Amino acid sequence: MEAPRERLTLQGFNAEITNYFAEHCEKTESGYKCKKCEAVIQQTTLWVSIHTTLFEECAGYGEVKRFPLPYCPRCEGEPKKISTCVHLAPSEAELQLLGINS
Repeated sequence: MEAPRERLTLQGFNAEITNYFAEHCEKTESGYKCKKCEAVIQQTTLWVSIHTTLFEECAGYGEVKRFPLPYCPRCEGEPKKISTCVHLAPSEAELQLLGINS
């Protein structure tokens, strides 16, 4: 699996990861295997920049989170794209701190 596309909501990001597992992976006693070739699913680190929906462009607080990114070493090889961004709506408290009326 390559990194999910950029500018997803948290729900969209979770859906892409969940869909990958549903379509490509089968649960085993020790983890997951590829449905196509039966290789053990591997993982690498996905770097996710957390951005805000307050701006049209990618902008945020400088926060970056790490997530496991699954892939099949036989069918896909190690992912080349290992970063993306997620756009989150600010909470009411954050809007008040910024002086923005919601």
